[in-house]
Formats: sequence, C-alpha cells, structure tokens
Amino acid sequence: MLAAAAALLTGCTTTLSGSPSPGEVSPSTTTSSAGASTALDPCSLLLMSDLTSYGTFKGPARDDIGGSRACTFNQTKVHASDPSFAVSVGIRDSQSVESVNDKGRGKISGNVNGRKAFKVPQSSQDCMFALALGHSARVDVVIAGQEVERSCGLAEKFAEVVEPRLPK
Repeated sequence: MLAAAAALLTGCTTTLSGSPSPGEVSPSTTTSSAGASTALDPCSLLLMSDLTSYGTFKGPARDDIGGSRACTFNQTKVHASDPSFAVSVGIRDSQSVESVNDKGRGKISGNVNGRKAFKVPQSSQDCMFALALGHSARVDVVIAGQEVERSCGLAEKFAEVVEPRLPK
C-alpha cells in the first residue's frame, strides 16, 4: 500500500492552475516526523555487518510486527542446544516514543546518543529499546530469546548502532 501511495504522489502529471493556499495542503504532503519515518527502510538501520561479532544470522526478513514495519535477523545455531536470539528493528510511523507500553516489567526513560529513548523489558526473555523519531514516530529495537538482562544489554548495543542512522 505504501508503494502504491508513493507511486500516486510521485507519478502524478496533472497540472492544476491557480495559487496554492494553506487550505489546500494535505497532511500527507507536509514534512513531519511521520513523513520522515515513512521514507526509512527498517532494513537499512541494522546491517549484517553490524551482527558479525554476535555470530551468524539469517535475514533480513521483512514483516509487519505489532503495527510496525520491521526487519528481523535470526541468529543461527551451531548446535541445537546452543542459545540464540533474534534482533528486530521496527518503525512505528504514527506512535511516539512516549506511547510505549509498559509490559509489567517497567518502562525506563533515558537516551541513546542523546536521543530520547525508553528501555522496556517485555518478558523474561525479551527487551525493547524505543527511540524517538521526531514527535510522532519511533524506532523499536527488540531482542528476543535471551535472559531479559542479556536481551536488554544487546538491545541497548544495537540501539546505539541504529541511532546514528536515523534522521535528526
């Protein structure tokens, strides 16, 4: 649907006469944090080369996860009994960092490289770092499959990799 909308916006050739006025500007054509976020590709925010010191990964796999446009990398196991984890980077175009839900384990306010962020332990094995992307969008970095303290540590490390790739 986003591709179709982009094609409609960029592919129009109809010329209208007259002078534009503020009343004719639609929200989809104004520059906003949501507009900046829709131009972002979640798979451009974390690269395979960022993961090499953590093992071998499959991916990236694109998906819609809980209302976010996401890119997920799954660590491959050498042996079936080896622990492994998945890392996901999701963009929420219309949910601010303030709207992050506390999953019952706390919601800790802070920052990553000076950008407003929240650490949200989500279960006994999963942790998320939500990074502000303007006033009305955010990027979620989620680690799943490790003990929660390790997941939160990894989520913070990957959030530090993702943050410089976000628009200011």
